[in-house]
Amino acid sequence: MKYYKYKAKKSPRETVEGVLSAATRESAVSQINDLGLLPIDIHEVKTAAGVHTVKTEHSAQEGQKVSSLNSVRLKPRDLVMFYRQWGRMLRAGIPILKTLDILLEQTEAARVKAVITRIRDDVKQGHSVSASARKFPKAFLDFDVALIQAGESVGKLHETLLELARYRENQLTFNSKLRSAIAYPAFVFLVGTGTVYYMLANVIPQFSLFFQDLGQELPLATRMLIAVSGQFHLYGLPGLIAAAAACILIRASLKIQKNRLTWHRFILGLPWIGRVAAKAEIARMTRTLELLLGNGLSLMRALQAVIPVCKNELFRQNLKDCLKRVEEGGIFSEGLTQSRLYPSMVIYLIRTAEESGNLREAVSEIAEWYESEVQDSLQMATKMIEPIFILLIGLVLGAIVVALLLPVFSMSAAIN
Repeated sequence: MKYYKYKAKKSPRETVEGVLSAATRESAVSQINDLGLLPIDIHEVKTAAGVHTVKTEHSAQEGQKVSSLNSVRLKPRDLVMFYRQWGRMLRAGIPILKTLDILLEQTEAARVKAVITRIRDDVKQGHSVSASARKFPKAFLDFDVALIQAGESVGKLHETLLELARYRENQLTFNSKLRSAIAYPAFVFLVGTGTVYYMLANVIPQFSLFFQDLGQELPLATRMLIAVSGQFHLYGLPGLIAAAAACILIRASLKIQKNRLTWHRFILGLPWIGRVAAKAEIARMTRTLELLLGNGLSLMRALQAVIPVCKNELFRQNLKDCLKRVEEGGIFSEGLTQSRLYPSMVIYLIRTAEESGNLREAVSEIAEWYESEVQDSLQMATKMIEPIFILLIGLVLGAIVVALLLPVFSMSAAIN
């Protein structure tokens, strides 16, 4: 008989410790479950001091082989609902295994069921929730795992899950506003471009045949329009195929880090788009950092979790440099200064916060400021782009119509 020291959850806010005897680790986990506890940590010890004499008729169960679920992805909305429902049930005092069973019954999405089943099985075997979530790298980011681990360590898993739900929902709302701001101008541009392409490739060639039958000299504008239309008619479809292939190749090339650095550097160098993209990255980074620091993580661990959240490769590289500097005993704000990606105001606020010990409050203020800046910039751009696109498309279509009518006017004047 062996002895195992354990640490287990009696409730979301209460943790107990003890020692019990069992033939195997699985048997020890089974005994702890029979006590109505949730095992967090179990390891073998040599002493029998404080051993429990709990008897159980449950024998150790053989672990079943589970297929790898490393490729499982969860939709953002599903992840928000999962965090919120789980956090609310834990806050109500329902045992963690019971909450997972309830979630499993209520969930319809197959991928979410697979994740919940794996987490439930791992928890039954004495593993932590964060350790189980780490097995799904494409469903739970390192940021999520770090927060869950922090919540478990202080007995506030329910609060962490609810904060994760709020954070993910705010990110979804922010991204939705970005897409909404771009959607209508993009729609106007695509419809207008498609209309012009259709006229040049299909409508104008019909008019050119009509003009040839007239046998009169055409105005310069009409001849130029017919020449452009002929090029579109011959090379329009191959051109579209080539453009689509180029987009696919560019997208594939961005999987290489060197190419991503070049592309993201180009984006940041654009006059207006670059400034908005940089503000969005700063807002995302500081908001994530604020949440991690607020849950008790050290700056070093928080930076490790923030790096995968950044979309721009230049910001990722800078955060890696900042992390290395902090590990060597340096200051976070010094690493930001070296990159030249951040405005002086951001660096000043973070440097002052590091000196006063209020880094979380500082990054929270920065996040709120830049989130508002990005939204205002996009709204203003949307109001400007819409009429500009409509005006440009109207001018192009108007020029086409005028070029088509000029021969008619010439013929009418000749008749008169």
